[in-house]
Amino acid sequence: MLDKLNPRERIFVVYGGGILAALLLFYSVTFIISKRFELRDESSRAIQDIQKMSRLETQIASLPPEQNIPDLNQLKSQIFNVLEKNGLKGDISDRTESISKKEELIIVNISINGVQFSPVMDFIYDIEYGQSVKGEIGKLSFNRPLADRELYDVKISVMVKRPRNQ
Repeated sequence: MLDKLNPRERIFVVYGGGILAALLLFYSVTFIISKRFELRDESSRAIQDIQKMSRLETQIASLPPEQNIPDLNQLKSQIFNVLEKNGLKGDISDRTESISKKEELIIVNISINGVQFSPVMDFIYDIEYGQSVKGEIGKLSFNRPLADRELYDVKISVMVKRPRNQ
């Protein structure tokens, strides 16, 4: 077919075909490189999303299940049992505060007078880490009424967040 063309037309067809092939090759290489970068970005975003999902999963798993959250009477009973276990006696008062439309905060205030330091710390440890009470220490205050004795007046607030009963 090229035999029928004169030399000038043959050169034009060969160089034109070469330029067209070079353009197609250049376009395909740039297309492949751009797709490779897009896939790399998508995979890095997917990895970040998976890491975020695993962090959220561990946070959700660390939340206490709703059926194990005590109501006010159960909470007071659990606190009273922990107080007795540590050899403490105190006055217990309570109140409930609204956090949002869906949650409320149960606060149990404990006032213990004339106690040594060690049983109070055992009580705090049992509340925070012993899992005997599904709550956390909110406020803690030590007062030493007599300077020459190692006895303290202690005020402790135990708080529990729970879903509001509708």
